[in-house]
Amino acid sequence: MSDHKFKRPAPLDRKKVAPQLVTSADAFSLMQYDERRRDTPALGELEANGRLPGMPAVLADLAFSLWAHEPGVKDEVPADRRYWRDLLGQTVDSSAFKSLSAQTRADWFMSTLGTIEASREILELVPDEDAQELENIAQAQAQADELEQAAQQAQAQAEAFEAMLAQMTQQPAPTEASGAQAGQGSGSGQPQPGQGQGQPGQGQGQPGQGQGSGLPQPGAGTPSGASSAGGMPLTADQAQRLADELAKQKVTVGEARELADLAKAEANAKADALMGQPGSAQAEAKLTELRRLGMGAMLKAQEKVGDIADTIRAWGLEPGELNRMPVPEALGLLERMRRNSGFKEFTKLLGRLRAVAKKAAKSKDKGEQRQVPRRETGRDISRALPSELTAYAIGGALRAQMLQRWSRGELKLRATETQNKPKGKGPVVVCRDSSGSMAGERQRWATGTHLALASYAKVQNRAFGSIIFDTRVAHSKVFKAGAVGARDLLEIVETHTGGGTNFEAPLRGAMKMIDDQGLSKADIVFITDGECAVSEVFLREFLAWKRIKEVSVIAVIVDDHAGDATVRQFADRVERASSFTADEAESKVFAHLS
Repeated sequence: MSDHKFKRPAPLDRKKVAPQLVTSADAFSLMQYDERRRDTPALGELEANGRLPGMPAVLADLAFSLWAHEPGVKDEVPADRRYWRDLLGQTVDSSAFKSLSAQTRADWFMSTLGTIEASREILELVPDEDAQELENIAQAQAQADELEQAAQQAQAQAEAFEAMLAQMTQQPAPTEASGAQAGQGSGSGQPQPGQGQGQPGQGQGQPGQGQGSGLPQPGAGTPSGASSAGGMPLTADQAQRLADELAKQKVTVGEARELADLAKAEANAKADALMGQPGSAQAEAKLTELRRLGMGAMLKAQEKVGDIADTIRAWGLEPGELNRMPVPEALGLLERMRRNSGFKEFTKLLGRLRAVAKKAAKSKDKGEQRQVPRRETGRDISRALPSELTAYAIGGALRAQMLQRWSRGELKLRATETQNKPKGKGPVVVCRDSSGSMAGERQRWATGTHLALASYAKVQNRAFGSIIFDTRVAHSKVFKAGAVGARDLLEIVETHTGGGTNFEAPLRGAMKMIDDQGLSKADIVFITDGECAVSEVFLREFLAWKRIKEVSVIAVIVDDHAGDATVRQFADRVERASSFTADEAESKVFAHLS
């Protein structure tokens, strides 16, 4: 969990934000962004900044653009989104954006970080005049959206009323009996509903056959046979009132549509005033301005993201681990790494040390060699498989087929290849002195080598043991397959005790770690700058254990003047480090590991 609490932003109103997006982000992408956003208070703070309207959609578009492999920008957007559409459209084609997205693509943590940094810069770079105009356009667009919704509601209401009225004036098709009864009716000569269109002055025809929609026309009267959906007849007065109501609703629809179109035109006019008519000199100048603005934001974000990426690479952090953390927690860990004493020098050294470690691990991870059969074809009769020789001996069609394969170089041959059989190796255990005299350059080099040895163990799929000591063991952990997490890395780096020196305690800790793993052929790297006696009893015990377990001990003394008599008693190799470089670590530590 995080070391500090943070306030989670409220869920995004996705129904409101989705229509405002200027990218091709779909509903699923927006949902993914919202989940990440809720773990990122900085995004909520940017949304609430208030200087620019529509920031939730701006942030979502930026995050999607930095995360997606091929972010698309829409051609048609509402008036209040044209500014952002053009800004993003100009930005995604720039070299600055491509350099940034190379580090953020398909990585939610890095794309979120890039979004935060880029949007902060955008908030600062957008001119005050543009900010005010964007607010005016947003208000005009909001009014246009409201009137558009009212027009659509009026249209839907009128259509529903018209459909209901049509249903009320419809009758089922007549049967023979009903037709006969109609001929014996009142003798008025008026056709009953369902019998076809009446003559002028004799009544109303079927819906869809008369004037307009087929509904009763004003003043035309209604046949006495007209009925409601429930079978109750409509009087002429009722039908007229319904027709009048439909006419009023259609007038309302027309008025609402006119108001909505006028509001939309006003919003577009305001956008044109800011952005220029498409294709005009003003529009081209604005695009150039937005391109500069977008590139400036991307360069700023790239600087921040690049620093973080360097830290992640140098420290060997797993991107998946950071993606699983809330952004504030991950940034907090990274910031603690950056605050490490001599951070820049240490990070550079650590990066080189880890590269040396990986190279050494891969070159040594050859294992025992073994010969295994493999499939091969050719013309070498001396290596032909028994099945091929049998086919030749049988003769006839089988021999002919075998000879054809031989002529084409497709004869099946015996062959073997050399493969490496993985070794069963024990842990790599680092015992690092953290006494007071190890401060400064010695400590940085020893700590960097300590972390680089974790990378070595990881490449070789070996457990990794970490022991930090002075007069006592202050830190002791073992990690499967060298998988050291970000928090553990920080614990290793930040553990500085500053006491005296005791060699027996860390060596006993290393013995226990290796015994617990149940494997032999382990490596212990013992880094110290001092001299400390060990008892004869412990020394005999340790040396006997070391022979049984086939353990190798490399002692590295980081002081040219310190004695080495004690470490020579239990170490297979003793080296001295004085230049504290990656090359020195390569030649004096990694070159001698098993």
